Amino acid sequence: MKLNLNPNYNLAFSAIHTKNVVQSNLSKTNYLNHTSHFFRYRSTDEFLINYLSKLNQDSINIVSAGCSYGEEAYSYAIGLIDKPNVQINAFDISQEAIKGAKKGEYVLSSQEKLYLDPRRFPLKSKNTKEPLQDKIQKDFMKNFRCVSWKDNKFKLKNGHLNNCNFFVGDITKTQEYFEKNSQDLILCRYVLYHLDEESKENALSQFYETLKPGGLLCFEVDDDFAVKSSTMFALGFTRPFFPNFPHIYQKPNNPIDREEMLLNYQIQKLIEISNNYNKPYFQESKI
Repeated sequence: MKLNLNPNYNLAFSAIHTKNVVQSNLSKTNYLNHTSHFFRYRSTDEFLINYLSKLNQDSINIVSAGCSYGEEAYSYAIGLIDKPNVQINAFDISQEAIKGAKKGEYVLSSQEKLYLDPRRFPLKSKNTKEPLQDKIQKDFMKNFRCVSWKDNKFKLKNGHLNNCNFFVGDITKTQEYFEKNSQDLILCRYVLYHLDEESKENALSQFYETLKPGGLLCFEVDDDFAVKSSTMFALGFTRPFFPNFPHIYQKPNNPIDREEMLLNYQIQKLIEISNNYNKPYFQESKI
């Protein structure tokens, strides 16, 4: 994997905020390093958990690519705890992060505590008897024990959430770790902007091959500046009809010939370049 040798992270970080995306309680240092949170992307996570829980299949396979210290993987394990045969494989290039994920000790942020602490009054829903947040709070406390309420320290209970497998890995070698057409969901959020364009496209192509037909690839809203939708479509991905989640892509159930799609994409780009080339440098004055 090649890292972007000249990454302007200042511009990358400011680009997020020019899109008016709120990243509460996240400093620039946290954003650029191995930091995550439980249910960090609450609306997206709840949506995907509901989506996966309704799949009519014997097992569910999830990959957390660039998993940091494991909060994302454990979040999905908790959210899908009642679903049988859920396997979550999570990897990161940082040995330190994987070591921390396996240890399972966390200090909850104020935002996480508000969502997970059962002593706080959860948001009640008029549509269901038990809102998802209520259930997640209960399941979190079943699997994590509080070490210190004062310091918000929690530790994974021995033998719990053992369907989460953590290992050191490289997102440009995903096909070495998983069989082709084997995964229902790949999560890769705030990772790809670290890579050069060639490595990024290599990683995305391997994600495609690893997903089952109909499988989902989830970025986050802010990843748009790192991953262009035109690139995703050229690689064979489509956008399912999830109006509130344009950062979720899907491998089609009946994938068309990818070489033909890529060729059509390249032809279209050449036409665009040709049209731009033929435009005059200066517009003629109407005066």
